[in-house]
Formats: sequence, structure tokens, C-alpha cells
Amino acid sequence: MGKGLCCGEVIRLRGMKMMVIMLGVTVTLIRCGVLVEGDLFSKQKIVEVERKLTQLRRPAVKTIQSEDGDIIDCIDIYKQPAFGHPALRNHTIQMAPTYDATKEKKTMGKMDRWKKRNEEQSPTTVKQTWHKSGNCPQGTIPVRRIRKKELLRASSVKDHGRKKHSSTLSRHVSEFSDNKTVNLQRANHSVNQTHTFFN
Repeated sequence: MGKGLCCGEVIRLRGMKMMVIMLGVTVTLIRCGVLVEGDLFSKQKIVEVERKLTQLRRPAVKTIQSEDGDIIDCIDIYKQPAFGHPALRNHTIQMAPTYDATKEKKTMGKMDRWKKRNEEQSPTTVKQTWHKSGNCPQGTIPVRRIRKKELLRASSVKDHGRKKHSSTLSRHVSEFSDNKTVNLQRANHSVNQTHTFFN
């Protein structure tokens, strides 16, 4: 009489096969990527993120914890991340001239002086949440600390923090009628293009 497998043994063998397959898939995923807070990322992306963080982060003079969870680092104005850009490498910071009331009275009209006086007397409002927790000392600038998980979840480490502009010139033109001026912001956010259309 030949040996046959009963129903229970067949189910147990299938279960074992599934466990071996699942183990193989798990090992493969772990070897190909890195698991961070429940998400799987490639080792290449992890290295790219680490490189970007070291490039962006500067030693903070003061750190402010905001109510909304952001961390603001007060960085020496001469060591700010913007100076890492090739166009600003040898940039010299030029401070604004000191206030001169005699010049202001000559250039400002009556209405302008009235508006300025009212603005000075009105109560100051907090523009950003982190200001409630403190301010940066003089000679420093506020820089929001970028967290590793934010860069990992970004679609592109290179474009992290940039605004996405999906509008095109043709769409803007169709929205306007005669003699309208259209301002288009360029991708690098430092160039603005103005087009005037006449019919």
C-alpha cells in the first residue's frame, strides 16, 4: 500500500512553503533597502539624504522648539546655508544703513507718514508660530531644521522644499484678455519674467 498524505499534512506543508517564501522575500527586501519608521528606502537614497543633511546643517548658536513641533536653529549670519551655493560663495553681507529721520521727512508724503505712525502704534502680531517660543539673537538668522524622515519621504532630495509650479505660459495667456501683464516665476525662484500681451 502506498503512503498517502492526509489533509492535515498537506496544509502543514503548504504553510511551511509559504513561511519559507515569506522569509526569502523579507531577506531580499532587507538586503536591497533599509527600513525606516515602517517605510523601505534604498541604501542609495539613505546615503544621498545623509549627504544633503550634512550639507544643510550648520552649528546653531541657539535652538528654538516651536509649538507646532518645528525646530528652529539660530545660525551665525556668516555661516548660513545660502553661502554654500556657488553664486554666493564669496558674497559680502551689506548691512542696511542706520535710520535718518531728516531724509525720511523729505521723501515721504503726509499720507505715508500717517500710515507709518499708525503701523508703529498698532500692537505687534506674531507672524510665525516659532516666534512665540523665542527669537534669534542679533547676528543670527532663523533656519528651520530639516529632519531625516522629511528628506526620505520627499520625492526628490534635490528638489525638497521647492514650490511646484504647474502653470504654463499658455494657460496664463488664456486667462487674461486685452493688455494684461503676466508674471511667471522661473524654476530657480530667483528670476521673474514679465510678459505683456496686446491684442
